[in-house]
Amino acid sequence: MESTTGIATRSYFSKSSATSSIGVSALTLTGSTSITCFILDTEGWVIIFFNGNTPKQTRSRLPWLLIGVIGGIGNSLILGNFETGFATNPAMALFIPLIGGTGGNVGIQSSAIVVQGLANGSLDIKSSARQIMKEVGVGLLNALTISLLVFMYNCFSLGPNQVTTLAVSFSLFAVVIFASIFGTFVPLTLERFKIDPALATGPFISITNDIIGMVIYMTISSTLINMLQ
Repeated sequence: MESTTGIATRSYFSKSSATSSIGVSALTLTGSTSITCFILDTEGWVIIFFNGNTPKQTRSRLPWLLIGVIGGIGNSLILGNFETGFATNPAMALFIPLIGGTGGNVGIQSSAIVVQGLANGSLDIKSSARQIMKEVGVGLLNALTISLLVFMYNCFSLGPNQVTTLAVSFSLFAVVIFASIFGTFVPLTLERFKIDPALATGPFISITNDIIGMVIYMTISSTLINMLQ
C-alpha cells in the first residue's frame, strides 16, 4: 500500500520483510529519482524522502517563509504599542518567549497530528468537525495544566498579587486553547483548497500564534493594569 504527500512517499511492509524490501522498493518507487533517506517506524511504514528539483522546492517553500518574516515584523510593531505596559511592569517582557513559544508548540503539535492523519488516510475533511471538537477538549486540559503550573511558579518568584503573575496565566490559558483549535483547523483548510499542508502549515501556524498570542497577552496585561493599579 502506498501514498504520496509532497516529496515523501510512504510504503507499507510487514515488519519481518520491511528491512530487506527497502532497497527493492526504493528502486521500484523512485526510478531515477535520487533518495535522501529512509525512515522505518514501529508499524512497518517506510517513509522515503526524495531529493527534488531545488528551484522548484524553493518556490514552493519560500513564499510561506516570507509570510512568516512579514508576520514577525508585524509582531514587533504590536509589541511597540505596549511600551507603557513594559515600563510599568518590566517583568512582563520576560514572559514573551514563554507565551509565543508555548502557543507555537501547541499549534505545531496539533497540526502534526492532522497532517499525519491526512497523509495516511486515517483522517479526512468529512471528519474535521469531530477532530476540532476533540482538540478543544485536549486544549482545555492542556491549558488548565500549563497555566496552573506557571501560576504556581510565578506565585513564588513574583508574588500572587502581581499583575504579571495573573496576566501570564490567563494569557497562557487562552493561547493554548486558541493554538489547539487553530493548529487543527489550518491543515484541514489547506487540504480543502488543495494546498500541501506539509509545506504551509508550520510557518503559517507559528507566526499566527505569535501574533495572536502577543495580542492576547498585551490585552490581558493592560486590562489588569487598569483594574488593579
